[in-house]
Amino acid sequence: MAYQVPIKVPTLDKSLSRILGLPGDIKFIRESERLSIGQLAHALGVSKTEVWHWERGNRIPKEPLIWLSLMEWANNLRNPVS
Repeated sequence: MAYQVPIKVPTLDKSLSRILGLPGDIKFIRESERLSIGQLAHALGVSKTEVWHWERGNRIPKEPLIWLSLMEWANNLRNPVS
């Protein structure tokens, strides 16, 4: 059997810190883009109540693609490509 390079899997600590940072990312996105909770909810195809709970850290999005998109959006706003 040939040696294979191991796949790098994010550690649980790193994954948890990204998820726990989601409320701050949502608030940062809303403030940077000047979006209301309703506008962000509409853009994501979810209810205002869901976004409200996410921003307060009461819940996380059920769809992983939503929270991954939010984290990437916030990252792109913080570190724009020149």
